[in-house]
Parts: sequence; structure tokens; C-alpha cells
Amino acid sequence: MFTAAAAETAVGMSIGKTIRECLLINESTILAKLPNIPEDHRHCALLAAMTFQKALSKCIKTVKERVPERRRNV
Repeated sequence: MFTAAAAETAVGMSIGKTIRECLLINESTILAKLPNIPEDHRHCALLAAMTFQKALSKCIKTVKERVPERRRNV
């Protein structure tokens, strides 16, 4: 339940943002949006942040492979 809430928060924070802005989404920024998460479930924000950043890294890699250097804005 808390992991799903943290993941949904990370995704929600990314909507309308550039890839660069999404790089700033981390455990702390997720926890700031979920102030009432119990202490023993705060690790869920870390799991969500790590998963989000891994997906973002794959996205960046794909962009770099598909878009010529001069057109890239990552």
C-alpha cells in the first residue's frame, strides 16, 4: 500500500516535467509529498525513488540512442 502510494507520487510529480527536472525526484522529495507515511514504511519512498530513477535512466539511454546529438535536449 505505501510502496504503491510512493510510486504513484513519484509518477505524479513527473507529469509535465522535463527529464532534467525528473532527475530531482528522490526519496526526500517523495516523502515531502507524503508527510503522514509511518516511520516503519518510509523505506517505500526509497524503493519508489530507486525504481523511478532506474526507469528514467533507461529513458535517457533510449533517447541518446535514437536522437542525434544535435537534437538532444536531455
